[in-house]
Amino acid sequence: MKSITSNRFLVAAVLPAIFAVLSSAAAITWTGVTTGNWNTGTNWSLLAVPLITDDLLILGPGNVAGALTINAADSADPDGDGWTNAQEYASGTNPNDRASLLKINKMQRSGSDMVVGFTTVIGKTYRVERSDTLQTGSWIKVQGDIPGAGGTVQVADTGGAAQPRRFYRIVVTP
Repeated sequence: MKSITSNRFLVAAVLPAIFAVLSSAAAITWTGVTTGNWNTGTNWSLLAVPLITDDLLILGPGNVAGALTINAADSADPDGDGWTNAQEYASGTNPNDRASLLKINKMQRSGSDMVVGFTTVIGKTYRVERSDTLQTGSWIKVQGDIPGAGGTVQVADTGGAAQPRRFYRIVVTP
């Protein structure tokens, strides 16, 4: 009877230890030997892009493990372009690329009209609005339901160039 109790204890103690050994895998180490692209398998020690369940090891200078800071808060601006992560997500731009942001990149007179140009993102829809005062409630739609195609779009504001002062903004619509 005594040996049966000790065998049960032994089995109860050994099974969790075996499970722990089987379930723990070595961390996949970032090598970056091919490119700086996370999604390139040859940049990882096991030559495959890690899965969400994998443990990762990203070494600092001199191959010393160090702290990795990820600036992913909605209010953060990791690329310093003046747009928060939340704004970049809504507009479909890259929060880690200073040149990737929603902005008016062209304003040109065409007779009495003002042509407003901006770069779109595939899958997003836009509206161009104008205001003469910047007051709340003063924004008027110039054109809406502009589909993003990944290229530059130009919208004409009829009579806009004839105004002494006019402001424009781009709105990403749901």
